[in-house]
Amino acid sequence: MEGAVRESRDEREQRATFVQESLAMVSQARPVVAALVRQPDRSDILPQATQLCHRLFEVIKKACAELELPHLAAPAEAMEYLLDLARSGIVELSPAHIGLLAEAIAFLEQALPTVPGEQGDSHLAAAAGELAAAILRSVHAGPAATEEDPGGAAMDPEMQAAFVDETGALLEAAEQEFVLWDFIAVDPERVAELCRLLGRLRKNFAFLGRQNLERLAAALESTLNRFVAGEFFQTEYPERIFIRAIDAMRTATANSDLAGGDYLPELDDHLASLQGLIRQPIGELLVEAGLVDAGTVEAALQLQKASPEAAPRRLGEVLVDMGSVTRDQIQEALQTQQRKREMAARAAVAAERLAPAPSLAAGDREVGVDGQTLARMINLIDRLATRPELTGEAATLVAELRQLAGSCRRDWVRAFAGRLQRLVHDLSVEFGRKLRFRLEGVEELLDQEDAVLLAEPLGHLLQNAVKHGLEAAVDRERAGKATNGRLGLLALRRDGQLWVSVEDDGRGMDPRRIIGWAVARGLVEPDRAEALTSTEIARLLLHPPEADLLGAPLPGLATVKASLQPARGTIDIHSRPGKGTRITLKIPKQD
Repeated sequence: MEGAVRESRDEREQRATFVQESLAMVSQARPVVAALVRQPDRSDILPQATQLCHRLFEVIKKACAELELPHLAAPAEAMEYLLDLARSGIVELSPAHIGLLAEAIAFLEQALPTVPGEQGDSHLAAAAGELAAAILRSVHAGPAATEEDPGGAAMDPEMQAAFVDETGALLEAAEQEFVLWDFIAVDPERVAELCRLLGRLRKNFAFLGRQNLERLAAALESTLNRFVAGEFFQTEYPERIFIRAIDAMRTATANSDLAGGDYLPELDDHLASLQGLIRQPIGELLVEAGLVDAGTVEAALQLQKASPEAAPRRLGEVLVDMGSVTRDQIQEALQTQQRKREMAARAAVAAERLAPAPSLAAGDREVGVDGQTLARMINLIDRLATRPELTGEAATLVAELRQLAGSCRRDWVRAFAGRLQRLVHDLSVEFGRKLRFRLEGVEELLDQEDAVLLAEPLGHLLQNAVKHGLEAAVDRERAGKATNGRLGLLALRRDGQLWVSVEDDGRGMDPRRIIGWAVARGLVEPDRAEALTSTEIARLLLHPPEADLLGAPLPGLATVKASLQPARGTIDIHSRPGKGTRITLKIPKQD
């Protein structure tokens, strides 16, 4: 009893502190918002108000989640979302939006002082819900909304296009985080940011009217939030299920002709797989099945806590004794959970049969031309900008065009790096390898023609490294190596050349096997083979034709060599048996 009283006192103190600090932030924001209401076109006030209020509502939303104040959190979360869109340039704050911002500030001023004296914030439910709904309707309506009817207009087509573009960018960002899950999972702040990203994705799907995609995004967000809260995944590779869901959402949004971009034929499988990642408490399972309500589960938990420590009771037993459920219903709920767990395991296996890994030669998803055409266009713009006869307005226009070209180049290279990460991830799944992939110096590929030229060769080298170079985990352990293999890609400039190396710490090349293969094909005389250096032995693998390379330790190197010939590129191979292999592509560059 004493502990409960102390806990209750601590909660009241926490809420009082929260109210005091929040009101202080509100008092800072109020005069800025008031000035914006009087002069909504003041460009000097708008950024300050947006930044200040975004911080205010973000802090209140997070604190409400910790203090279990869901009604007070609703308008804060809605306004944070609106301001997030404004900061991203997707939504332009209209007078109606600014009016709602002032209304939200006034609501907080009136509502916050009532929180410490109440048990929760249920007394705010009606007013908070109405305000949150008005804010969200105003986001959907866009600039066509009015103060009298902030949600009456249909979504502006230009704004809808902006939402679609942002949704694509969010999907790509989420994909990259899940591809790097081994690194992300140990960084709580980065996982929390990923949860926020998924929440933004869920809201975008809601505003676009794509209910199936919204449900899937919500399931992703919920599963990840439970991980953040300290629960554990029941499978070794949860990221495979996450990436499979992201791919399904991307495919659905691309197929806009099918149910308006909301066609998800395997939605139930995806949802069950995500639910099966984390063990659900029996109470949650029964509520989800519609057998009991949350209030009944809470009452059962209180009875369970009151049980003597010497004879603890399971929650299911308490619910049965209460007459709320039968033992058969408990058993069915547990069997349902087991089916979801099995479905999650099958989904992880299904991820190993993903569609072919993305092509490194493909252009960025938002660009309607192939990479080579885009590279040629940017190169022509660069050459045009150096023409001395360009003066006046023409020179200004070309300079601006060159800046845009540079932005396109950087975006393309960033997307290229993302495709490298995804390719390696998919290859590791396909061939059952556990690895850490390190990508360095990708900025050296800002010359997009280099990236286009290297796309196919790097695809071959990365596949060779994963499939043939790196050992399976059990073999690495047997050899005294770390379970996770190391794979790296490094790009740098040296001696007037672009060097791009792919290096692994796998099994390395077996000189005797290569010599036996080369002698059998007449590439080297048996009496000369013994005098070959390790470098000369490795270079035997570069001999065409491709068909003759079947059975070689590293098929495809002849193709890599041929693809570099137009740029006068060369290949260096360094390998040590049992230690690994490094293959370096060298391309001459003019300074």
